[in-house]
Amino acid sequence: MFVKEPMNKERLWKIKNVVLMALALACYSVGVMKYYELRENYQSVSVQLQGEGATKEQLKTLLEEEKEKYGMEEEEEGRDEQQKKQVSQRNKVKKIPEITAYEKEEHRKVSDTKFGKTKNVTKYLVYGGMNQILPIQIYSGNYVYENDYEGCMLDRDTAYALFGSLDVIGQQVVIDEKVINKNAESNSNSSQGEQVTTIKQREYYVRGILDTSHPVVMVQTREDKTQFHYLQFDYGNSSRGREYVEQLMMVYPLGSSGVMVDQNLIVRLLGNVLFLPWLLAGIIIIWKRVHQLTEYFKLQEFLKQPPRFFAKLILPPILAVIGIVVTAKRFAFFPLQYIPTKWSDFSSVSRTINLIREHIDEFNYMTPTIRDVLLKENIAILVIAVVSMIVLMWVVIERIRARET
Repeated sequence: MFVKEPMNKERLWKIKNVVLMALALACYSVGVMKYYELRENYQSVSVQLQGEGATKEQLKTLLEEEKEKYGMEEEEEGRDEQQKKQVSQRNKVKKIPEITAYEKEEHRKVSDTKFGKTKNVTKYLVYGGMNQILPIQIYSGNYVYENDYEGCMLDRDTAYALFGSLDVIGQQVVIDEKVINKNAESNSNSSQGEQVTTIKQREYYVRGILDTSHPVVMVQTREDKTQFHYLQFDYGNSSRGREYVEQLMMVYPLGSSGVMVDQNLIVRLLGNVLFLPWLLAGIIIIWKRVHQLTEYFKLQEFLKQPPRFFAKLILPPILAVIGIVVTAKRFAFFPLQYIPTKWSDFSSVSRTINLIREHIDEFNYMTPTIRDVLLKENIAILVIAVVSMIVLMWVVIERIRARET
């Protein structure tokens, strides 16, 4: 009869270290995935208008005038310049933004035409790209394009509640719609020309299902007079998006006032959370190896060591430098507006801190939408993932240090 020998303590100690390092890398991978997810879905500058909103007609006029203005500038340039622009198109700053406007209507009824089931949802009236409103994956189907006034999108739970299935692309639903009647009289006291708001029902075809449990329905707005209080200005990956939006807001009358948040800038700054652990670890490794090499030069011990030992001593700093360079290119970002023009301008530090504080306050002043809630949740997940990675790696280092002593 054979008796199972207990696992060697040295081997068990190594396995625990490997497991902890694997968990640390898994946490970091979660942070990286969240970062790229945010970079894909939050490239715009968000503006929440106060008081009167901007109408679809105003936004269409804005885009037409901007296209005409910058289109004329391009025609005046020579063909050589045009060819250079095509070659360096990736680095080109988009002067004409992609604008998506939307308005929320709470507690709207959606019902199916077959069974008469109803559900209360948040209705989104949209002008532009629906993918800019809710950074949520599509479960099935497609987004409703801009001029499709017969299509709609439902969330997953609403589709199942109405039809008992998620295979509902092409099905019809009835949605409550607010209609403003002009030159009508609401009662005997109303005067001619007063606007009267009524609720009517309109049929839509389901074009797509959103992979979320938030009860929403999204449709493209028909009326040019529809007022929007939520705007998304997409200038691509430009770090000057907020500056361009501020210029537009000064030229065009978009609402009485607004709260502006550069979501693209916030997400790009989050990349530093992924870069700093590598930077600190690389600095520590390089400093320790340089210190050891200095001691070897003083004692001339390195001449007695084999080449393999010398390579083992040099390899970690080289890998650390490579890691710093690679992660810096992928994640590191510091906006130019935060960098002082003169190094002797010490007051720029306080100005930068105040500027960042103002941006944070603006984010808190906004009425939260699903888009903003998901942004905050994903930021929290990214930060927690990186902190967890740091803690796990610190545990491994402490275990190794305790074993050596």
